[in-house]
Amino acid sequence: MSRMKLKEIAVEKNERVDNPSKSPYDIFVGLEHYDSGEATIRRFGSTERLESTMKVFRAGDILIARRNVYLKRAAVVDFDGLTSGDSIVLHIENEAYRRIMPFVFNTDDFWNYANQHADGSMSKRLSPKLLMEYEFSLPDDGIDQVSAILWAMERVKNAYRNVIDRTNDLVKSQFIEMFGDPVENEKGWPTYRLSEVAVSRLGKMLDKRRQTGLWQRKYLANANVQWFSFDLQNLSQMDFDEADQKEFELRDGDLLVCEGGEIGRCAIWRGELSDCYFQKAIHRVRCNTEMLLPEYLGHSFYYHSQKNGFSDIVSSKSTIAHLPGDKLKAMSIIVPPMELQKRFVAFLEQSDKSKFAAQQALKEITDAQRALMKKIFE
Repeated sequence: MSRMKLKEIAVEKNERVDNPSKSPYDIFVGLEHYDSGEATIRRFGSTERLESTMKVFRAGDILIARRNVYLKRAAVVDFDGLTSGDSIVLHIENEAYRRIMPFVFNTDDFWNYANQHADGSMSKRLSPKLLMEYEFSLPDDGIDQVSAILWAMERVKNAYRNVIDRTNDLVKSQFIEMFGDPVENEKGWPTYRLSEVAVSRLGKMLDKRRQTGLWQRKYLANANVQWFSFDLQNLSQMDFDEADQKEFELRDGDLLVCEGGEIGRCAIWRGELSDCYFQKAIHRVRCNTEMLLPEYLGHSFYYHSQKNGFSDIVSSKSTIAHLPGDKLKAMSIIVPPMELQKRFVAFLEQSDKSKFAAQQALKEITDAQRALMKKIFE
């Protein structure tokens, strides 16, 4: 094995665009588009509503999220686009190194280094200068073969992801067929303010001065909420005393909705963990299930987000876009007949059963890939 520093093979790119919405770039990759622990970027947004200066990346570059490094977000892109200052853009000219480094960046060794050298307390950031000092090992021989094996495993993972995506697409088409456009209300269903059909509660930052370590509990933050699922691998802990536990508790059927980032991103809590709570940047929505089912509401939010990013409700012109509690409570919700909502939930349950086998196979190949990476690089 040979030891080398990142600065020997990579350079940081700092090309900037001052007016992203008027630039030639249509694709934006924000922190919400990374998938923790994955070697490739598969999700992205639009530059249409971006107003602040952004950084340029090109196909083959590697993006590393420099904020909240404990979330382990680093991946290669195979398209051109823009990203924010929260991402470090790396270019590696040598093809052999370029192909293998996305996997090196997803080892425990790298993320341990990143955590140790990130600055700050509440939102730790990794500086590009310290990133470039990262020292790692690569095989003396057979680097191309190692890359080929790891990328072959990545292709298998993507094949299973495609099965899951196709099943999700089927659910999307079924939703539109049954309910129509969730913004335009083409079918003329009754509408209510959210506060009339559900109870919502926005989380808040707990007072650091009250932290004693005696009431440490895990809690969900914005990054832990994905579309219709939760990433529970990197949960933070804070003191939740008896009063806080009651205020920020999670119950089966709670819809957790992101206030910022990818606004409206949501998932239904099904008791995945005991003694887990929620905090800032998340709305907890409890539906009146005689009128509104959380499965229907969650998918309604999804199509609303896909259509306009909730721009009809929240403006991004002043500060970072977010969805305040009063805006959510006042949001107009289309409420179809309960029998139709129940039929959609039944269809959703069947689709989930179809996805389960693919998800299990994806987990197995992911575990095998990570074990191989640990053996090779650590």
